[in-house]
Amino acid sequence: MLAYEVGSGKRLWLTCSEIEKTGPFVLAPDGIVLLVPAQSGDLLVFRVEDGTLMQRLPTGMIEPIQALAFDHDGRTLWLATEEMLVAYQPSS
Repeated sequence: MLAYEVGSGKRLWLTCSEIEKTGPFVLAPDGIVLLVPAQSGDLLVFRVEDGTLMQRLPTGMIEPIQALAFDHDGRTLWLATEEMLVAYQPSS
């Protein structure tokens, strides 16, 4: 994953890893992290500031996640596959 500064086009950071990524990412409402779906169905959580992988969150999804979106209130994260749309439920 790469992050660029919009105004200048300067590359801010690059994450090189063997972690499998799948589709589009979403920026958390607080702007601190990016959430990226992995082929395994997990969500990868990267710190925006420097691109560090902070967490790998299990979703329990069997199908690959095609899209992510936060609700208007910024509290509910929605996960979309080809067949369904579900709210993310963190495991306890």
